[in-house]
Amino acid sequence: MRYRLAALSPVLFAAALVAIVLASGSPVTAVGIYHAAGILAKGLAAAGCLAAAARFGRGDYLRTGWALFAGCYVLLVAKDLVTGPDPRGLLAAAPSQDRLRDLFVLAANVLSVAGAWLLARVWARAGLSLPGPAARRAGAFAGAAAVALLVAGPALWVDAHAVLEGRTDIAMYAISDLGDIATFTLTAPFLLTAVALLGGLLGWTWILLAAGNVAWMLVDGTQVFGPRALGDPVTARVFEEAFRVAACLSYFAAGLAALGALRRRRGPGVASRVTGRAPRCPTRPPRRGPPSPARPVARRRSRGWAGCRRPAAPRPRPRARPDSRR
Repeated sequence: MRYRLAALSPVLFAAALVAIVLASGSPVTAVGIYHAAGILAKGLAAAGCLAAAARFGRGDYLRTGWALFAGCYVLLVAKDLVTGPDPRGLLAAAPSQDRLRDLFVLAANVLSVAGAWLLARVWARAGLSLPGPAARRAGAFAGAAAVALLVAGPALWVDAHAVLEGRTDIAMYAISDLGDIATFTLTAPFLLTAVALLGGLLGWTWILLAAGNVAWMLVDGTQVFGPRALGDPVTARVFEEAFRVAACLSYFAAGLAALGALRRRRGPGVASRVTGRAPRCPTRPPRRGPPSPARPVARRRSRGWAGCRRPAAPRPRPRARPDSRR
């Protein structure tokens, strides 16, 4: 039940933020609300990713991926604490404040792309291929790349032209746009992994990771198309911050789902190979007496024992023979 509540937390938190902002009725007050909600949501995302990373051992493949995600959100929290509220849409920020904020965002994007790349390659790391036929995999990657270019492509086009004209200070924006496109494209393996592991907490982990990427994509889309589509920058900012909070809480819920899946995992299989951890063999008391003729112990195969060293079957006790001298 608590994991289902954690999975609903992105929607609930975003809806609560919109309700509080609309109840305040003041754009100036809304800026402070956005700032506090952003710090809280990003701090929760960092805590969830750190909890998932701490569950793995040193040198583990997935430990590095979750740690990179945690570092990304720690940098975003530091950006909010150092630069203060973002007055975008109301006031013009100082150029030095904008430059410092952009440096934090650039470093966070680098860590996010690295973490997404590590988690997207988890099937290859386990010696497997992504689930589904090749046509479906190619379609998923093509669709994700097309949506990423649609959302972040216009900003990349403008920033690239500015860099070519000699404005080197815009180079960090172009790099950030490329990072957004790469992260959005990596949503495809997240969705394919979620479909393969659907039905358990491990599947929910990948669903929530994909949902977080989609929410970040909506944040960028609202920044690009929101003011023109909604006709009001203030209204666009409300939706932008709601999507940002939902994205952060999705990563928080994904970390909790991964933590719960590793705690509840009973036997090996695809899930254990995807997590990168050594399979844990099931434990049960030894069988007493001779094996059943219908299901001999030596020939019995169970999914729970795949890849484990099965304990030796107990030898049957010799039956007492009647004494013929009596």
